[in-house]
Amino acid sequence: MKDLSTILSDLIPDFPTGNLAYKEKLQTTIRLLQYQYPEKAKTQLEQAIALDASLPAAWIGLAFLEWTQIPPDRLQALQGETLLQGVQNLPAALQHKYIGVFLAFVAQQHGKAIQQQVEKCWIQKQYPTAVEQQPFLDMLRAVLDGADEPLTPLLAYSLGANPPRRLSTQPLDAIAQNPYGLPCMLVYRTIPLMQVAKQVVEKIETPDACAWANAGLQSWRHAVLFLVDAQKELLFEDYQQGWRHPNPTAQNVHDLTVPASDTFHQLLHWVGAENGALCQHWTRMRTYPLPKKDVLAFRSRRQFHHTMDQEWRLFKNTYLRTEEMGV
Repeated sequence: MKDLSTILSDLIPDFPTGNLAYKEKLQTTIRLLQYQYPEKAKTQLEQAIALDASLPAAWIGLAFLEWTQIPPDRLQALQGETLLQGVQNLPAALQHKYIGVFLAFVAQQHGKAIQQQVEKCWIQKQYPTAVEQQPFLDMLRAVLDGADEPLTPLLAYSLGANPPRRLSTQPLDAIAQNPYGLPCMLVYRTIPLMQVAKQVVEKIETPDACAWANAGLQSWRHAVLFLVDAQKELLFEDYQQGWRHPNPTAQNVHDLTVPASDTFHQLLHWVGAENGALCQHWTRMRTYPLPKKDVLAFRSRRQFHHTMDQEWRLFKNTYLRTEEMGV
């Protein structure tokens, strides 16, 4: 995904104007962004809007710039009123271009947040606190209670009559007990955005803009793949620990790996990868019945251990691919 100054430079030829003062504000904004002065750039856009609020370019630029100022670990629900102010009277082709690129830009920001959270857990071993997870748990609880999170104005405007598919979730304790619960919930929260973005980006006619947008969507998908790989490692660790100190009531591999198993299985369904090789492999593995523990079953335990060693090796070498994802 290209940087914001490059994206905004497209605004000038797309929206020609005889207002030289307005045009100068846009050009100054681009230069300020190139030199990393976002606050001053925002002031220039606000001044351009004050010169002429009917022109779309400054509104669109301000929408992008406002989003970059949200800290990655405190992403809020996407509203998009500023962007709507700029695109609502544009031809359909330009609407698709700027809404699609904007949604992909936001998806890229979410992807960075997901990857940062996974790195904290997987590499730095810094797990989210209950306080950090609480807002996301509240959101999931609302879904479980049947109250869908309302679509924000921009998503509703972009979708028309094509609402995103409803997501299901596992009980909250499975999510909250998982070390990767917070990035999993970030993925959940951004699924509707990705579904809408994918639909809009497919309508973009400008090759450069389409390439920018697809790069933004890919960055989100790669963050999900990173999370999936981390969850695979967690499953293997839980299995090894469960095998050494088994729960007396455990009947199968899934019972040895709860709650990581529930979260992982649900994650693959959320991103539309339920028909991929990785999900099919795990669906088969998690139902493997455990051998009995009496002395006479020693041979069956050795056979099970040998079989599962092979299965885990294959599972860890089976990777989810972005083309297998539905978003």
